[in-house]
Formats: sequence, C-alpha cells, structure tokens
Amino acid sequence: PMKKKIIVVTGGNRGMGKEICRQLGTLGHTVILTARDLASAETAADEMSGDVHAYKLDVRNENSAWMLGEKLRKEFGGIDALINNAGITSRAKMKSMDIADLESIMNTNFYGPIRVSKALLPLLKASESPRIVNMSSGMGDINSLYEGEFASYRISKTALNAFTIMLSSELKDDNIKINSM
Repeated sequence: PMKKKIIVVTGGNRGMGKEICRQLGTLGHTVILTARDLASAETAADEMSGDVHAYKLDVRNENSAWMLGEKLRKEFGGIDALINNAGITSRAKMKSMDIADLESIMNTNFYGPIRVSKALLPLLKASESPRIVNMSSGMGDINSLYEGEFASYRISKTALNAFTIMLSSELKDDNIKINSM
C-alpha cells in the first residue's frame, strides 16, 4: 500500500492546482491547499474529499512563506512534498510587454517557488522521500522561445526550469528529488 504523504500545493484554489489537490486528497494523502486568500482556499478545500487543509500563502511575500513553514512545522512536524503550482500569465509579445507586467509574473512564477522552497526545505528534510515539483510549461522550454506571445510567462518558466536544475544539483546529496513538469 502507498504510504500517506503530506503534500503542500501552492495556488490550490483553482485550475490545475485545485485538480491536483482533489486527486491527491482522493488518493488518501494529507493535502495542504494554499492560496493568497484564505477564504478561497477554504472554499476549495471544502469541496474536496479526504484530508485537505486550507492555508493562506502569498508566494509573492517571503514572510508569508516563512509563516506557512512555521505553522506546518507546529501542526505536522514536516512535509513530504511541495508542488509549486501558483502562477499567472499574460499574452503580450516582447515588443508590447510591459516591464511591470514582467516583474509581477516573475515575482509569482519564478521568485515565488524560490521563496516557498527555501522556507519549506527544513520541513522536507524530515521526510524519507522528500520531493519538490515545480509546475513549468512547454513554453518554458528553451526551444519554444522563438514563439511570439506570452513573453513574460515564457521568461518566467524558463527561469523556473533553470532554478529547478540548479537546486536539484545543489541538493542531490540531501536525498531531495526536485523536478519540473
């Protein structure tokens, strides 16, 4: 039988994150569903079966990530996996891309996973088989950068893939598996 895991999912209140939480809950795992807005996290968690807990997390805010880590340490002692799913996008091409838009997207899609991974690494080290999954995109593939639209999003996901490779290399001796998908 599969061992029950404690899994944190960022951006778990809608879209792909919500479906990931739903499926993990159905499989019997303890799911930490996070969202910027606690009420929307609670609404999403209430719609699911299984052991799904709602927590506030704004991946754009370092203090929010560390506060989540402290709450989870007190409540669970550790976690087994982190799924960095929270993300935003924009359709703009490079020549029409607004720098403020790029900064906002990078803050959520790139810096967010770095903040949350750093804050939750101590909790992952308690696990027998710790894992970080960074939700990327085919648009983050270096070979897809010749396409036009979604410039800010593509840049953010390409950077996320680089972070994934570098962190995986750095933590290879700590038995923490890290990948992007």
